[in-house]
Amino acid sequence: MAGILKVDQVQSDSNLSFQVAGANVAYMNSTGLQMTGGQIIAGSNTLLTTSGLIYANAGIAFPATQVASADANTLDDYEEGTWTPVCSTTVSSSNGTYVKIGNIVLFSIQCSITSNASGAAFTLSLPFASSSVNASRAAAWFGYTNGGSATPGNTTWLADAGTAQISAYMNNGTNRTNADFNAALYLSGQFRTA
Repeated sequence: MAGILKVDQVQSDSNLSFQVAGANVAYMNSTGLQMTGGQIIAGSNTLLTTSGLIYANAGIAFPATQVASADANTLDDYEEGTWTPVCSTTVSSSNGTYVKIGNIVLFSIQCSITSNASGAAFTLSLPFASSSVNASRAAAWFGYTNGGSATPGNTTWLADAGTAQISAYMNNGTNRTNADFNAALYLSGQFRTA
C-alpha cells in the first residue's frame, strides 16, 4: 500500500502532510512535526512516544557533562562511577562506587584502616559536594566494621554541608574520632548534592 506525500491547508497554516491508506498520520508546520497517532518511531533502536509516555529500547543517554535544567521536574543527569575516598586516617586501600541520579547520590565505600591513633574527627571524602541545606544532607547508613568502638548501632554518618566529605558521629552528636575505627570499614548511603 503506497503512502502519499501532499501539501494541504489546515487551520489556515500551510502543512506538509503524510498519508497512509488515505489517512493523515503526520504533518509538519511551523511548530514542528506532529504525529496524529502520538507516536514517533526511528530505526531499529526505536524511540516511541505515545500518550505522553517515552519508551527507549536502547536506553537513555545523558551527556558526559551535565546540561542543567532550571526546571526542578526535569531529569537532566545520570552517572555511574568510581572514586578513591580520602580517609582522615591512614589506610592501605580505599575504594568507592556511586550512582548519581539528578541531585541524589547513592554510594558505597570500602577502606582498610592501618592506623587509628589520632583523636581527630573521622571523615571520608565523597564524589560530589553535598547540599548546604541541613534537611537535604541525608545521613548515611553504616554497613560494617570489624574493629574499633564505632559499631553500627552507635554511629551516625552525615554529609558535611556544602563539602565533598562525610563525618562519623556518636549518637549524642559528638564526633567519632580516628581512634574509634580500625581494620575493615564498609559504608553505604545517600546524600543530596548542592
